[in-house]
Amino acid sequence: SMVFQEGYLRKHGEVLGSRNKKKRYFVADSRRGLLLIYQSETKRERRGVIDLSTATSVELDEDCSRNFLLYCPHRVYELSATDAGVAGLWVHALSPIIGTPGAGRAP
Repeated sequence: SMVFQEGYLRKHGEVLGSRNKKKRYFVADSRRGLLLIYQSETKRERRGVIDLSTATSVELDEDCSRNFLLYCPHRVYELSATDAGVAGLWVHALSPIIGTPGAGRAP
């Protein structure tokens, strides 16, 4: 089934606990097993892509309910939603996509 979730999130800087947060427009593509990162909702300027097939887990941040953590081999992404409810929607949407064999490489 197609899981579809998109919207603005704040992406924390590379060092965990970083105060540097960039507002980006994220799109979960379950068909391709990717989390696409754009500058804005126009989706014209792509700012990055996370291959969810290699991610190991996604979970809510116990210290801040509107944050969630996406664990990847070389980085833990710390993402902030507008509130705890939205963070929960993201975790629910990303959970079935991560670590799926063949995802990230499908046409």
